Amino acid sequence: MNRFMSIVVASIAVVSAFAISGIADAAERPNILIMGEDFDKDSIRRGSQAFNRTLNAIATEMQDAGYTVYDETAISLDDFKQGRKFRRQDELIDIAKSVTQAPIDMVIIFSIFPQIDRRPHTTRVYASVTGRMVDVNNGRRLGNFTEETRQRRNVAPDCARDCLIRNFGGISEEFGREVGRVLTIKLEALSARQQRSGGRDPKGLQGAYKMEFIGFQPKEITEVEEFITSFSGYNHHRVMQGSRETRKVYWYETNSDQARLDRNLRLMLEHVGVRGRIKFERNTFFVNKIAKLR
Repeated sequence: MNRFMSIVVASIAVVSAFAISGIADAAERPNILIMGEDFDKDSIRRGSQAFNRTLNAIATEMQDAGYTVYDETAISLDDFKQGRKFRRQDELIDIAKSVTQAPIDMVIIFSIFPQIDRRPHTTRVYASVTGRMVDVNNGRRLGNFTEETRQRRNVAPDCARDCLIRNFGGISEEFGREVGRVLTIKLEALSARQQRSGGRDPKGLQGAYKMEFIGFQPKEITEVEEFITSFSGYNHHRVMQGSRETRKVYWYETNSDQARLDRNLRLMLEHVGVRGRIKFERNTFFVNKIAKLR
């Protein structure tokens, strides 16, 4: 790398460092969508009182911890059929990736299962929840969780499923808050791990994007690679299948957010001496070269 290039790369790194200090908290706090998977016939159905109380309590606990949690109905109302039940994970992730009202980083998918402890003199009802956290951008699992209610409720010895679900509704709010606290702890641990590793821990919170550079010459692509590997938060990149000489496609892993990457790419174009257009769509940065400036 020549001396001029070194100075330019250093200047972008400094800009990135100042950006980090201002928005580090936001980068550590992903936008979250909480969704219920109720395809299992034994799970509590989406839309029931017990389900809604649990979901709302999870969301409240995570909001209280400083996370931004979006309401599924509010951000999917115009483009997706509402009130569907028996939903699978593939449907949930497709919705999370496709909504345009808010940029979703992570989806928390959970299922609630009523549980019974039948005794000679009574029946005790409680519940368990199982789920997982998934990075919407790259599909990576960030962790699984399973929790049971601490509180048990005595009900009639012959209490059947409808009776169980109705009685669980009375303890579902506190249960949801318990689950929310567990999820908050897990997310904070992921963020802490990523900070300690300088953004290079594959088990920590990080983002992954595709970058397509269209119309660039090989010499310009060499300069581009020098820049993108110097961006703050850079973790790893590789050339993807389907790349060709004038259309290079990269898989790019980083703990930087979309806005910071967009800004750094614009600075890069200026220093490489290229007039270009940058477009972000479905987790991909499309960088089109329009003309050479010098």
